[in-house]
Amino acid sequence: AEPAQIAPRFSIDIGWYVARGRSLATLLARRMCPKHQRQWGQREAEGSPDKAIAVFKSCCSKEEDFLDHTLSLGEAAFRVLLAEGNRPLAAEEISRRLGRWNTATERSRDTSITTITRVLSHDQFYGFRREEPKG
Repeated sequence: AEPAQIAPRFSIDIGWYVARGRSLATLLARRMCPKHQRQWGQREAEGSPDKAIAVFKSCCSKEEDFLDHTLSLGEAAFRVLLAEGNRPLAAEEISRRLGRWNTATERSRDTSITTITRVLSHDQFYGFRREEPKG
């Protein structure tokens, strides 16, 4: 087998929100399942973004409409990272996870590794952190 290409990995940079005076808590609260929106609320998420992200991995990302086909590519990638507990993922892994999302509509979207890398690298809304491979 051919060795995998070493590619940059992406995650959500919590510090990016703090540095810009933006609320990650608001973004997270709006994307939680109805149960956790009631239970958690914005104040809780503000106190612990890591705990709020963990809720997505254990519950909210399992909701049927979590990766709705009407979402933008940036929003879909943001939700994939939430579903993975914000574990850094290569564009190839994000692309693979978006496979089913991309086929849910008649209008096919470009979820190639190149496009995902470009969109996430130039994002100014979701706070994606690009981590270059070491060595």
